[in-house]
Amino acid sequence: MCGISGFINLDGTPAKAPVIRRMMSIQNHRGPDDQGVCLFSLAKGSAIELTPEDNSAHPEMSGALGFNRLSILDLSSHGHQPMFNADKSVMLAFNGEIYNARQFTSELQAAGYSFRSHTDTEVILYLYEHYGLEGMLARLNGMFAIVIVDLRKQEILIARDPLGIKPFYWTQTGSTLLFASEAKAFLAHPHFTPEIDQTHLSEFLAFRYVAGEDFLLKGVRQLRPGTILRITRDGPRIQPYWSIPDVIQKR
Repeated sequence: MCGISGFINLDGTPAKAPVIRRMMSIQNHRGPDDQGVCLFSLAKGSAIELTPEDNSAHPEMSGALGFNRLSILDLSSHGHQPMFNADKSVMLAFNGEIYNARQFTSELQAAGYSFRSHTDTEVILYLYEHYGLEGMLARLNGMFAIVIVDLRKQEILIARDPLGIKPFYWTQTGSTLLFASEAKAFLAHPHFTPEIDQTHLSEFLAFRYVAGEDFLLKGVRQLRPGTILRITRDGPRIQPYWSIPDVIQKR
């Protein structure tokens, strides 16, 4: 279990480091072993990783991505997230486990990728670089919530595993789009005002859950299983990538 937090100001307003740190603090129980914070700009195609003490203003950066890490496969600092590719044009935050990750390492090494860690996170990163988003997702066997900031294509790609084992939430308030592993992380953002969605109150009290993509709080959406959330400077777009077949072929 790890925690992902992030937001982007689509109008270009600077992203403030203290805000993403407060969002991460709410999710600290998901990953107390390590923290990473990056600010980025889709428009400029650039990103910077902040030190733990850095809360200074970076007016050119309109997005923020934070990660709370629970170390499992690689306990060393090489598994630090958000994780960058070699030229720092792509960064990735990943919560979950990929069961077949090891089967791709030799193939990726033969293609020229050098591994710094023993994490499945790095395998995902290179699969994305080598095969693209759809090719990467088609090869993954596991449970996951993945956030990819592709500075080359100027977009954020968020994907949830086909069965929705790992949670993920997002919302848009004005020109700010927020996303996180737990919706309560949004409470730390000054642009988010929590309000109960009365239409789902009885459902939540009965089942302790709201089905589909809705949530107990107004405007908050659950990213549905087997779905991609694609964010550009023009806004968000939902794209399913997996579904249960309608027909069972008989032998």
